[in-house]
Amino acid sequence: MNTFRGRGLVIAAVLLCTLYLGYRFYGGQLEAAALEEHTLERAIPTVAITQARPADANDTITLPGNIQAWYEAQIYAQVSGYVRMWHKDYGAQVKQGDVLAEINAPALDAQYSQAKADLETERAKNVLTELTAKRYVAMRHNQAVSEQAISVQVQEAKAQAARMRAAEQNVR
Repeated sequence: MNTFRGRGLVIAAVLLCTLYLGYRFYGGQLEAAALEEHTLERAIPTVAITQARPADANDTITLPGNIQAWYEAQIYAQVSGYVRMWHKDYGAQVKQGDVLAEINAPALDAQYSQAKADLETERAKNVLTELTAKRYVAMRHNQAVSEQAISVQVQEAKAQAARMRAAEQNVR
C-alpha cells in the first residue's frame, strides 16, 4: 500500500503543479487583456495643433527648376535693328507690359519719318481741296462755273479727306 500511496502523492503533486501552471498561464492572459484594455481607455492621442492666421500674399518661394514648353514656336523679328538698351535681364521677374529692351531700327525710323512727311503733304492738299471746293460752291450763285465742276471739286475734297485719314493711320 505504500507504493500506491507514493504513486498517489506523485500524481497529486503533478496534478497540482499542472493546475498551478494552468492557473498562472490563464491569469497572465487575463492580466494582459485587462492591461491592453486599460491602456486603450487611458491613451491620449498625440495631436499637433496650430492656430490658423492669415499670411502675407506677397510671400515668394524661390525653388530651383527648369521650365520646358509643351509647344515651341520660332519667333522672328518684324524689323531689323540693334539693341539700344536692356531694361530686364535673364531671370528677372517681369509683368505684362514691361519693356524688356529698346531697339534702334534705322529702317523703321526712316519709314516713320516718311509717313509723317506724307501726312503733312496730305493735310496741305486737304486744306487746298476744301478751299477750292468752297470757292466753287460760292461761285454757284453767280453761275460762273458749271454744276459738273462744282460736283467734281466737292468729291475731290472728300477723296482728299479720306487720303489724309489714311496717312494719319500710317503714322499711328
